[in-house]
Amino acid sequence: CGHCQKLAPIWDKLEAKLLSLQTSPVIVGKVDCTEERDLCSRESVMGFPTLKLYKSHETNGIEYEGERNLLSLETYLRTQLGDQIVDGVVDASEEQASDPVVDTPKPVNGMHELTDENIDDFLSKGRHFVKFFAPWCGHCQRLAPTWHQLAQSFEFDTSVKISKVDCTVNAMSCKNFEIKGYPTLLWIEDGKVTDKYSGSRSHEDLKHFITEKKSEDNREKVTLNLSLDNEDFGPLMMTEENFGKIIKKGVTFVKYWVPWCSHCKQLRPIWHHLSTKFFGVKDVTIASVDCSQHESLCNKEHIDGYPTLLLYKDNEKFGEYEGNRYLDDIYDFVTKHSSVPAKDEL
Repeated sequence: CGHCQKLAPIWDKLEAKLLSLQTSPVIVGKVDCTEERDLCSRESVMGFPTLKLYKSHETNGIEYEGERNLLSLETYLRTQLGDQIVDGVVDASEEQASDPVVDTPKPVNGMHELTDENIDDFLSKGRHFVKFFAPWCGHCQRLAPTWHQLAQSFEFDTSVKISKVDCTVNAMSCKNFEIKGYPTLLWIEDGKVTDKYSGSRSHEDLKHFITEKKSEDNREKVTLNLSLDNEDFGPLMMTEENFGKIIKKGVTFVKYWVPWCSHCKQLRPIWHHLSTKFFGVKDVTIASVDCSQHESLCNKEHIDGYPTLLLYKDNEKFGEYEGNRYLDDIYDFVTKHSSVPAKDEL
């Protein structure tokens, strides 16, 4: 895991600093999930690295979701533990001076070339359409001039950035994004992959995809706001009382989640968008269960990690979805197991 490797020296530094205190209130540990799979599964670890704080006499850890630098980690501990750890916090100027400066990639005719060093920071904000490729790949070679033309088309559009990643040079980035073949074209928003493009690779079709995604984002914001207050929008909220009635007929696709799960938060807009795609479709229901509120239902369904995505068909548990969490892939999974006609490719 590339992010784990980046964190390792910072984690060691945090451990050494706390050990240097006369009476440290914190023990810094680590678990290799390739060796301790049962433990990581029991703790609902779904991505790496996952950082959790376990307070004295408490079995449920608090997941840390802040920045992974020494200052942020120590500030978080001070916030959680108060004056017990005040002497262990580094001076902000010292931390800032020790942080490496990451150069922002400069676009050439609208094209941003990303590397292992700058990709995380660059993709962390805004909309991005990214091509992952290998120079020896024939399909990549044919796409190259079109991709450069696409970048020029959006050179002065501040709402989206066109980028490319050479996987033969930046293997860690391509591994982190689970790239299995070339070229792979991903739509990324605020650091999260929300879609994978699989349509025609003509200039016009790629431009159309970007235009649609931008419009889609605007529609989704409206839908998300409405769904918070209106059951007619967004996933159907399930409880112990209505669960049996809902799954009785047709296809019901259920997301089991908890509020503190970071992967659940990442999936939330995709799940809402999925529900709008099936809104009004007969015998297909997109639903969700908050396991922090409906623990007995989640126990009954043997939910032991979050998010868990289960498909029910005519009152029977049909199976668990374990594929990529891209909108198109999830949509295709539901379509495959329902009577909804498959969508046309772009």
